[in-house]
Amino acid sequence: MNFWPLHLDIGAIGGKVKMGNHNISRRNFITQIVALLGLGLAGVRCRLGLEDTEQPLTPSPITTPTSGPTATSTPEPTPTAEPRATLTPEPMATPTPEPTSTPEPSLVAVALVRREEIAQMVRRAVELAGGFTGLSSGATVLIKPNVNSDDPYPGTTNPEVVRAVVELVKEYEPRRIIVADRSNPAYDTLPAMKKVGIYQAATEAGAEVIPLEGYQWVGVAPPGAENWPGGFEFSTLPQEVDYMITLPVTKTHFIAGYTMALKNTVGLIHPRSRNLLHSRAGRQFGAMLAEINLARPADFVVMDGTRAFITRGPSHGQLREPNIILATSDLVAADVVGLAILKNLGAPSLSAGNSWEEHQVARAVELGLGVSDASQIELVAEGVAEIDEIRAFI
Repeated sequence: MNFWPLHLDIGAIGGKVKMGNHNISRRNFITQIVALLGLGLAGVRCRLGLEDTEQPLTPSPITTPTSGPTATSTPEPTPTAEPRATLTPEPMATPTPEPTSTPEPSLVAVALVRREEIAQMVRRAVELAGGFTGLSSGATVLIKPNVNSDDPYPGTTNPEVVRAVVELVKEYEPRRIIVADRSNPAYDTLPAMKKVGIYQAATEAGAEVIPLEGYQWVGVAPPGAENWPGGFEFSTLPQEVDYMITLPVTKTHFIAGYTMALKNTVGLIHPRSRNLLHSRAGRQFGAMLAEINLARPADFVVMDGTRAFITRGPSHGQLREPNIILATSDLVAADVVGLAILKNLGAPSLSAGNSWEEHQVARAVELGLGVSDASQIELVAEGVAEIDEIRAFI
């Protein structure tokens, strides 16, 4: 069909319409107009992207997010979002504890090391025992040697062991390192420390030295200290520090049978309490020694076995040189293994007895100050050829 440019002649008469140069009838004119309108609508539909269909353009229902039924409209059934595996916490299939090879209770490592250099022995023994567990940077650390008298080691702790422990503790970046003790009342502690070289070793390594004579004492009565019915006087220094390392010596003692980790705490009680202690004997004496540790148990033991007494003691006796450093975090384990070393060296007063029946050990076990039997001790040795013989005495 041809469409011409539409020009309406105002003067059209007699049912004729003039389109351009043509005169057409009114009927044809209307037909052309309708066709033109149809084409216009088709173009609009094309632009809107609608299909060419006669169906009315009814808008599809807009699914408004149903925040709840509206006032007038009946809410369409909300598409019940598929139960989202409703986060009802599944009963957490309570994990059945897998059978573990749990040591009951966990084993305590006791390290025995023999090397040429004392510093190397101390470092390696502490490493094998698990390190100074619980010692953090910024702490105040008390190192308590054995300075009962002014006799050279093993009458007192080997000064090179003191030096090595101070040097090792420094690696933990503590705020302060203090070496302190109280000699027996027949000696002044500071001159005794200087005579045996402990003062020099400690200060050269970077520690402070405090003789406890001039320090404050306080009366304590720890629960369980039943053999001290009136309590005892204890230095306040151990209560003020964050970590305490005791440095006993492997040796016999003419009154107590032996002196090691448990008895080394005697240097922290006032001479008045010490005199009371030495007025007792036998089982009660041993029990009182163990109970002193209730006031402040040491956190770690580095035992000096470079030399040992196997008779008499604590200042003089028959000398042996096992050249062993023992390290552990357990007071009872330290004493039991130390006793095994002395027995293996042939200490006559100890060879027949069961170490667990020693008065100090038996009372410490009752008080929970450490392990309660040999099955809880893991013996770790390096350079100690006679380790099996020592183990047989535990």
